[in-house]
Amino acid sequence: MKVSCLATGFYPRHINLTMLRDGHPIPDEELILGEVLPNGDGTYQTRRTLSIHSEELRERHHYTCSVRHLTLDNKLDINWEPEEGSDVAVISSLVVVLVLVLVFTILLFVIYKRRRRVTL
Repeated sequence: MKVSCLATGFYPRHINLTMLRDGHPIPDEELILGEVLPNGDGTYQTRRTLSIHSEELRERHHYTCSVRHLTLDNKLDINWEPEEGSDVAVISSLVVVLVLVLVFTILLFVIYKRRRRVTL
């Protein structure tokens, strides 16, 4: 599972976007750090993404995106905790996608074989 913090629509460009696990900063080595990019309206955006493995989901950590910016009076914190069964939802989604890919592949193979027989 991936959790992303997205800050968008801010100006000036400088921003401090931090991801926390159980109140402690997550090291940059564990994150995918997005660059500060311009939006079409003269503001900016940036993103931090964390991959959370199923073992870590079971540990039920508390995650926070914390933002500090010149335009904010105080820092802005957004909290997230995995819900009970969230790993089941991810696994279920993957199974559904894999089954659909398998059915689609079999269907294409059958169509290919029938067309090949007709042309022979």
